[in-house]
Amino acid sequence: MTAPAVSVIVTSYNYGRYVGAALASVRNQTVGDVECIVVDDGSTDNSIEVIESFLDDTRFRLIRLENGGVSRARNVGLSAAHGRFVAFLDADDVWQPTKLERQLRRFTADPSLGVVFTRRTIIAGNGVRQPCADGMPPEGEIVGPLFRQNFVCFSSAIVTTEAITRVGGFDEQLGLAIDYDFWLRLASLYRVGVVDEPLVAYRIGHGANLSSRQRERYHVALYVMRRFQQQFDTANRLTRADIARGEAETFVNLGVLSRGWSAREAVSWLLRAVRTRPGYAPAWRGLISVLTPAPVRRVVRSVRGTSGDWEKRLFSRANRPEAVL
Repeated sequence: MTAPAVSVIVTSYNYGRYVGAALASVRNQTVGDVECIVVDDGSTDNSIEVIESFLDDTRFRLIRLENGGVSRARNVGLSAAHGRFVAFLDADDVWQPTKLERQLRRFTADPSLGVVFTRRTIIAGNGVRQPCADGMPPEGEIVGPLFRQNFVCFSSAIVTTEAITRVGGFDEQLGLAIDYDFWLRLASLYRVGVVDEPLVAYRIGHGANLSSRQRERYHVALYVMRRFQQQFDTANRLTRADIARGEAETFVNLGVLSRGWSAREAVSWLLRAVRTRPGYAPAWRGLISVLTPAPVRRVVRSVRGTSGDWEKRLFSRANRPEAVL
């Protein structure tokens, strides 16, 4: 059997309402030399019925599992893949028809790359597609910027099989920050390329985006950051400035998110940010806001004509809670 150019791995759990559009976007690629491995992680909705409607195309395969989590499902998909490249697609996202074609061209132009990802558009909760405000992401040696923020949209990425073999699969012990951990490990060993086109539509505004677990996201991200420094950054690509900035931004965001639960906890995180990076202005603004009595804040807002939505002003654009972890 001749290996396909690309193995596409789609994992799905109770996404019957979305997975058909995702699979259709694979079928409609201008690159036809693909296999699509759909791993269903124990769905109880109509997902299997929808997926099976694609199986008359021999390029599509279905693997059914009992529910065990997205990392395990992805790793099962990786173990079944035969392609020279592996592309990932979440079951609620959609590709543009030329996505794989444009990325394979990039690999041909620069064989030193281990990963190529693209820019994205957003599918809002109402189903309407919107432009994404993200700027042009960095490429090449990206460990420093990636340490601060995971800017690699998972469904936009394609990876060489060699790179995946070298770094291993997804950490099945992590409940969150799974993608962040995976991309950091890859970026520590390989150069990363970007196709400067929005070739994937990324869905937000529903349960899969875990908006209610933002604090937990950042706690897990801190664990990933520290483990990466200790175990995986063997080439010492992270500078002290990278580490200080990444940690300070994360501490500030934890402080902002903690304010609704405990002002004491919020102050603790913000003080850690100040100690880590004394010149980081959002940490000082956060401290002032938390320590200023509410009546005084209301007077200041009235005089300045500003809203009380201080969190949006404090989150750095690079490390906001909705960043793709």
